[in-house]
Amino acid sequence: MSIVVAPPTKVTAAGLLSELFPMVNVTITNNASHEVWYMCNNKGGPHDRLYKLGVGGVSQWAIRDIGFPLVWCYMHINDGIQGVFWGFLPKYRCDRHCDWWVKDDGLYLYTRYDDGQYIWLYQDGEYF
Repeated sequence: MSIVVAPPTKVTAAGLLSELFPMVNVTITNNASHEVWYMCNNKGGPHDRLYKLGVGGVSQWAIRDIGFPLVWCYMHINDGIQGVFWGFLPKYRCDRHCDWWVKDDGLYLYTRYDDGQYIWLYQDGEYF
């Protein structure tokens, strides 16, 4: 009878944090036929003012998934389509990537589970 003993592993606080709360990459791509304006409240991305995203433009940043939403974004697609959305929510099932596509008719989320799910932009203070 032989016993196999695995070598001890060093668990660091940073490693444990990364394992329990992984980083999620958020990408917004403008596939509309015109420029759009947006702003998000996170520190890792565009957060201090409205930013213009030109046709075909891409904005990317990473956030830590701690199990509840911390990142909201305001998007102005046109005068009829504008409002707030959560940049990341666990229910979106983004895994480690949330890919947002802006189109002329609205905002869409692409994940490995959903191939272009339309996302409603909250308006008039109904953000939750």
